[in-house]
Amino acid sequence: MEKWAGKVAIITGASEGMGNLLSKQLVEHGVIVAGVARTQKKLKAMEKELQGKKGRFHGFQMNLTEDKSIHKAVEEIEKELGPIAILVNMGSTATGTPLIEDSTDAQNWTLEINVVGACLLMKLAIESMRKNNIEGHIINVGGTASYFTSVFDDCHFYSVSKFILRALGDALRMEFRANNIPIRIGHIGPGHVTTGAQTRAGLKTAHMYEGFKEFATEIYEMSPKVLPKKFPFNADGDNIYHNDILPALTMEDVISTILRMLSSPQGAEIMDIIMKPTDRRNNMYETDLYWRS
Repeated sequence: MEKWAGKVAIITGASEGMGNLLSKQLVEHGVIVAGVARTQKKLKAMEKELQGKKGRFHGFQMNLTEDKSIHKAVEEIEKELGPIAILVNMGSTATGTPLIEDSTDAQNWTLEINVVGACLLMKLAIESMRKNNIEGHIINVGGTASYFTSVFDDCHFYSVSKFILRALGDALRMEFRANNIPIRIGHIGPGHVTTGAQTRAGLKTAHMYEGFKEFATEIYEMSPKVLPKKFPFNADGDNIYHNDILPALTMEDVISTILRMLSSPQGAEIMDIIMKPTDRRNNMYETDLYWRS
């Protein structure tokens, strides 16, 4: 990671979860991190927390659904910190309803954040890298839903958006090769990760049980008679990952892998990584949820 010390990295979704942890790890390695999010409050707290570290953290407000906001933030970042060397697209959202119930507004919102905003950021980062002769690195964070459509119907349009995000990276890599542009671009698709997102979303045990029941009866054709009447444990929020039902990666698992991607020698391009937990106890969900062999 020494080669990135003193260089500027833009991290989207920096105020929460994996974006927050990656920002902190990069600062420890001497990187100048421009952490972006919709609200400034948590970013300001991070600036204060990370003072005196090897690198620096600066928060910038950015709304991925607004082109003007993206352009403004990138202009401020380049003016205050310097040219962009790293971009990690971690911001993400989902409609939360099945495709046949999705509203156009919800789908547009998801596409703006997961695809259109990320694409514009990549375009602006590439312009900065090329203008300043920087052999930069772009990493798009998707999920296993970037490869195989989730069986959870409230994640179907999320899968659509993540398929597109992965395709964007592949298309840009083709253009880089065709034009001899020394910028690397990769995609990482982790499975379930304990990021706190389920807790922040306010998911409750009863809702999780209904999803479990639907999965068991419709996918595995189990009789409702053999299913428990309710979960015999607390599955509120991220607790679902701590009851031997749905194995999950830790944020550290994913962030350490992203750092390895960034640390790879310039002559090697890690194009794609799929990550899943190695927990073998009750992992039918993680094994069968996306992967069809």
